[in-house]
Amino acid sequence: MSLDEKNRQSIENIKTVLGLDQLKQISPDEENVKKPQSLQNAKATVLLTSMSVFAGKGIAETTVQDLLNAANISRRTFYKYFRNKIDVLESIYVRTGKLLISRFKQKMSDANNMGDVVNASIDAYFDYHAELGSIIRMMEEEAVRSDSPLAPHRLEVQRKIVTMVENELMKFQGVRLDPWVLYSLVWALESASMHLLTETPCEVEDVERCKNVMRGVASAVLVLNPDERSPIPKAVESGRNLFEKSEVSG
Repeated sequence: MSLDEKNRQSIENIKTVLGLDQLKQISPDEENVKKPQSLQNAKATVLLTSMSVFAGKGIAETTVQDLLNAANISRRTFYKYFRNKIDVLESIYVRTGKLLISRFKQKMSDANNMGDVVNASIDAYFDYHAELGSIIRMMEEEAVRSDSPLAPHRLEVQRKIVTMVENELMKFQGVRLDPWVLYSLVWALESASMHLLTETPCEVEDVERCKNVMRGVASAVLVLNPDERSPIPKAVESGRNLFEKSEVSG
């Protein structure tokens, strides 16, 4: 699969995962119709079309005019909903954060012990990021900048994940840990995900290998019962080195 095909697939995945594919796009002859529904359709159209623009040009090189051209709307209509191009990206990023938390809650609801919580959380996190691919990578790179409008949303997602894990620790093991322990694990997940998305093809083999490592690490920290822990993987003689530079999607 070529890089362009991977980017297109990533964009289609994020539309489906976030429910954007269910939003009605505005048609060219609707843009000037002064009805609330038409304006709402214009907002949906910008969200739908902007991902392809960001993926193709990158955040820095994308202009508002690029987004207007892709959505086929006027500047006036654009500014009814968005302040600038980052505001568009922020709207998508907020959706991704809410969905990630929803997936965590769903996975944790089926857990029978702390080992299940760890395994379910790791699966939810990496499967989600692998599904969304290059677009989530670009947003995360923007969100780590402390002066970015996306940064507070990133911190809020981290806080919610930590709070959920704290509740599960009390529920199954009756213990409280220093929050820095839990935040450190979240930061490790985030860094591992970024490595997958930037330095590997992010194939099933890559994702599963990373998940197995993080299951073992998180279990060693969080799971008191040795029978519930996932093992920390040993070194293997064969297989692709995840730390060798590979061609990945842009």
